[in-house]
Amino acid sequence: MSVRFRDTLPRTRDALRAQPWFSRLEAATIIRDVSGRVHLFLEGPPPSEQERQALHQVLRSEEALGAYWGGDIWFPEQKPDTPAAALARMIREQRGNSPWEAEPGGPEWYLVERHVAKHSWAERRVAQQPPWPSEQVEQGRAPAVVACFSFKGGLGRTTITAAVGIILARHGHRVALVDLDLEAPGLASLFLEPSDEQTGVIDYLIEKPVQGDHWPLRESVLALTDPVLLWDQGVTLRLLPVGSVDADYLEKLARVDLQSLAGTNLNTLLLGLLRELNAAVPGGLDFILLDARAGFHELGGLALSELAHAAIVLGIHSAQSWAGLGQVVRRVAKPAEEEGLPLVLVHALAPPVGQPGGEIEQREFLERAYDLLSECYYREGEVPDLNDPAQPHIPAAIPWEPELRGNLSLSVESQGVDQVAPLVRHLTEGPYLALAERLCLLVGRSLSRSGG
Repeated sequence: MSVRFRDTLPRTRDALRAQPWFSRLEAATIIRDVSGRVHLFLEGPPPSEQERQALHQVLRSEEALGAYWGGDIWFPEQKPDTPAAALARMIREQRGNSPWEAEPGGPEWYLVERHVAKHSWAERRVAQQPPWPSEQVEQGRAPAVVACFSFKGGLGRTTITAAVGIILARHGHRVALVDLDLEAPGLASLFLEPSDEQTGVIDYLIEKPVQGDHWPLRESVLALTDPVLLWDQGVTLRLLPVGSVDADYLEKLARVDLQSLAGTNLNTLLLGLLRELNAAVPGGLDFILLDARAGFHELGGLALSELAHAAIVLGIHSAQSWAGLGQVVRRVAKPAEEEGLPLVLVHALAPPVGQPGGEIEQREFLERAYDLLSECYYREGEVPDLNDPAQPHIPAAIPWEPELRGNLSLSVESQGVDQVAPLVRHLTEGPYLALAERLCLLVGRSLSRSGG
């Protein structure tokens, strides 16, 4: 059988370990380029030319890497001002200081992955920090950025984002909702009729690199004040839409997709967007809720790994959903850092306990969540009890509700009070209220904000 991508790392290690000079190595860095081909950077006393050629021959054989062997074996150059020395510095910078694996009695192993896309999902490096430190969030001096994410679409992520935002605003918190689902925007349409003049996230990502301070985010932020949504004592709910899905939208979207290749740092732009959003609200915000794109999309990965202080992660009880949730939880666990991203796990479309099979499914979902988080989220020696209600593996169950399917609208102007009020009441009670309370506890806040 021919070599496959998944074989390349173990086969590279096996080939190196078989070399008689392997024990002399101090470190071995495996570099996989954008095509998946393997290159090596080895530190320690270099082998003879004959020994090096023997390793080449082994690696290019079908028993090892075959076509996946990139053909390069680099060793550090002692002279500081040579291209080889510059290459060694670059590799050391990119791999960081944390070994991928340690070899008992042998070298430390490092891994460098070259990616064209999916950087936020695939790279193992320590993530950049959110727009302000978590300590400021815990002290109440900065808003908590919360990523609302689902591996699969159609689970009610946008509705849950809106519901939690409304509940928090009703209880006095200054909240902004941000639509990061550029491929399938829908957050704004929950509250407003479409407008060709609407600007938002996609316009910021396109215009800001070109126009700088001449493109203020403030003009794109919408204010929702209807008392049917917010009660009389609630505070204004802010909304940053994606923008108008007009004739130019696909051209804009294509440029956002290519920004990382064109040298634009998408992460830096989004961090700037969040800082401008907070500054645009008098007194600053308490929460920024990001409605993140489902699946392994770059914006969803950035929201979870580099923008958020906490996450609401939705899943359903199916094999396909659990396979994706496993990858998501491994990413938010942030293995390169001391602590993972605080999260609330949501059992979406959950059958009610009173329904036949409902109690069994909810229990099975809990047990799968516990196994997953025990394996890759909780730190060694810190695995809690299965039934500890304060832990992330205890899911917030949001039931399947036919009245929330279809063309859901919370626009009083277009739908009328009689139609919108029951929907809002439904979205601000029961499991949605419990979810908002859990989120507040997660970031050290009380649901009711004094002096809101």
